[in-house]
Amino acid sequence: MVFFRTAKQYPGSRFVPYTADADYFGVYCPETHEVYLVPVSDVPVGSANLRIDAPMNNQVKRIRWAKDYLIPAGSHGSLANPSAGIGMPAG
Repeated sequence: MVFFRTAKQYPGSRFVPYTADADYFGVYCPETHEVYLVPVSDVPVGSANLRIDAPMNNQVKRIRWAKDYLIPAGSHGSLANPSAGIGMPAG
């Protein structure tokens, strides 16, 4: 499962959503080495999960599948390999 925060949290546990600041979350999962592009409007305020594997209870409703947000390999450059030096000049 891929977990990510979907809001800024301030002292006093006040969550402020990113709806006014962004249209998408770019989420990198180090376990799968994959990148997901998730619309802010698709997730609740606070945090969200993308499911990689089927749940043990075989639930199919209300599941946010990671594969539905996957950015195809090769279209995100060095994000698939963080050790390659993101943002570093080649050479």
